[in-house]
Amino acid sequence: MANTKISTLSSASTPLSGSEIVPINQSGTTDSVTVANLTVGRDVNTARLTVGTGVDALTGNGTGQVILTGAGQTLQTPGKPTLYHKNSVGLGIHSDYAIDIEVNGGSSTIVAYQVDPTGNIIQKVAGKGINFTANTPASGKTSQLLNWYEEGTWTMGLSFGGGTTGITYVVNTGRYIRIGKSVTVTGLLILSSKGSSTGAVKITGLPFSIGAGNESQSAGAIRLGNSTFTGQYAFTGSNGTTTIDGQVDNGTTGTAASLTNTNFANNSLIQISYTYFVD
Repeated sequence: MANTKISTLSSASTPLSGSEIVPINQSGTTDSVTVANLTVGRDVNTARLTVGTGVDALTGNGTGQVILTGAGQTLQTPGKPTLYHKNSVGLGIHSDYAIDIEVNGGSSTIVAYQVDPTGNIIQKVAGKGINFTANTPASGKTSQLLNWYEEGTWTMGLSFGGGTTGITYVVNTGRYIRIGKSVTVTGLLILSSKGSSTGAVKITGLPFSIGAGNESQSAGAIRLGNSTFTGQYAFTGSNGTTTIDGQVDNGTTGTAASLTNTNFANNSLIQISYTYFVD
């Protein structure tokens, strides 16, 4: 065949099928190889790979696509998270950086969640969470959105008639956990002095205000030690506050009266377990 300039050759059809033959010089000898075999089993290294617009990250649909088919294959940009094809059933993310999960909020795109380098999912928008509407709810359902989790410590206080003059403690410790709108607190309080304030007793310092409706409060499980009273005592939360009121029913009139400073001693003990709901 006569020598022909490459520029005068006819253009190949695109895209190539892979079966086309091209010449290659191998160890001083000109051989042939198919297009499909040019890069088989070899890594492709590039300083930059640009993916076209309109790509759907979940389906791969769009004008530009990057398809990873083998387990453990990676696609990475310098200083940024690594996106990799974990196996045949899913796409994974590996990074030493936090990864933003963005959603289209209609008029703008917002960062809804973030995955930190240790694998934690961080809520970025207050009031958003996990929606369980796929579950069939009970008839009294008001929400299926879990948007709050918190745990910590709280300082349980005691007051008489709203005053705390001279009250001191040997022990005062408490913990709480909030899941959604439900809050559970535990605590132990031992007095070293009940002070000089007088009047109705209140446990103070709840970590969140009790909700407005009567259904938001409950009767707490309370243990009293080194205290004196006649009848059955009970502690109930006060709506819209961070306090619990102590009462005693003498069993004769059916009416409850407040526990007061006179029912307590300088070494009285209060141990509490109480669950309530917030608005």
